[in-house]
Amino acid sequence: MTYPSLLSGQNFYLRLLVLLITLVGSLDASLRQILAQIVLFLVFFLLDLPAYSRLLSALRRMLPLFAGYWVFATLFGTAFPQMLLFSLKLITLLLASVYAFSNLSFALLLKDTRGLRRCRWGRKAVHYLMATTLFIRYYAKYFKDNNLKANNSVGSLIDALIAAGHQVFGRSRTVEYIIRRSLSSAAPSSHSAVTANLITLSLITLIVLINSL
Repeated sequence: MTYPSLLSGQNFYLRLLVLLITLVGSLDASLRQILAQIVLFLVFFLLDLPAYSRLLSALRRMLPLFAGYWVFATLFGTAFPQMLLFSLKLITLLLASVYAFSNLSFALLLKDTRGLRRCRWGRKAVHYLMATTLFIRYYAKYFKDNNLKANNSVGSLIDALIAAGHQVFGRSRTVEYIIRRSLSSAAPSSHSAVTANLITLSLITLIVLINSL
């Protein structure tokens, strides 16, 4: 039997705030500040142990991006400290993304965006976000089931992307059904949500303190 983590009930807007503050703070952050933020996120992940496996999975998918960046940066004569700092900034943003969205449920998203969905554009934005999330999950499942890796040939990657597009597009009705079913349900408030929000506020405070040092 699995139990929800202490972070699973955090408010959607607080999740976005974590990502925004991390993004803005990383722009002018020093190596010491970036390393401090990485350690901070890894410590908070102790409250949601499955986040470590999600982080490793995300890092594996980003390896081609890092490899490409290091090759081009080396060719253009970028200094090693700058390359290292930029790579660590990307890792920090990845940590913030995993923290913010890895355990986000549609039920809580809909509960937190009730006011937003009263507007037409708000309903469309939430609907688009949910659909995009589901399609990304289907793409990830397809690549995992077909053992597709970054070191496959370019031709096989293109063929796989086309095949994945056809298969995922065929799930459009399923995606629409899941979204409508989620829209008809609601997630009640709970003590776990209050605890998760307090933890997230603590994280935001610590990130701001680190960026101000």
